[in-house]
Amino acid sequence: MRIIIIVTLIHFGVLFLGFNNNVPKLVETKISRKIFVKTRKSTQTIEGKTTKTDLEKPIQEKKVEKKVEKKIEKKIEKKTEKKAEKKIEKETTEEISEIVKESSSEGENTNSLEENLPLNISSSGSGSYIASSSDGLYYEILREVEPEYPEKANRLGIKGIKIVEVKFLVGQKGEIKTIEILSERDKFGFSQEVEKSLKKWRFKPIFYKNKPIEVYFYKKFKFER
Repeated sequence: MRIIIIVTLIHFGVLFLGFNNNVPKLVETKISRKIFVKTRKSTQTIEGKTTKTDLEKPIQEKKVEKKVEKKIEKKIEKKTEKKAEKKIEKETTEEISEIVKESSSEGENTNSLEENLPLNISSSGSGSYIASSSDGLYYEILREVEPEYPEKANRLGIKGIKIVEVKFLVGQKGEIKTIEILSERDKFGFSQEVEKSLKKWRFKPIFYKNKPIEVYFYKKFKFER
């Protein structure tokens, strides 16, 4: 019995010693497992965060780019609008100044024309000019009709020389506006024939310094039989 008790005690002692030696190993394995699990979780969380930030970065960058593009577009639109307004203002001011210059130059031209008019040219008051004679003016007769010998004088047998002096006004278009007989009117129809023929005359418009004018002409018509 003693021997059996001793053997069992030794056996328990050996088991106890073996258990004590295995306890720290088990603790170490458990601790290492916990540490491994924690480190694995932390790496997973870190990886998750990094992936999230990696995904969020391009989205944020796109938003920033869109905001910057919108600001740039607004600035460009404002600049173009300001430039267009400035151009319109300049064009309007230039047009107004040109109109003022033209009106002033026209006024100066009319004044200079009136100041430098020859003695035979005067202003009619309506912006046009009239010449009391054709002296110093270029004119061209487009149609000239000579008066016929009056039938009454021919029937009565009146012979000799008869002169009719007349004053007539040529309009701006070259037409005959007025006729005035300066010599004495006769009973035989000489003055009437002169008036009849003069109404058929036509002149080329007469100009003085690039402006059409009215001109008075004096003429003597001679009848002879």
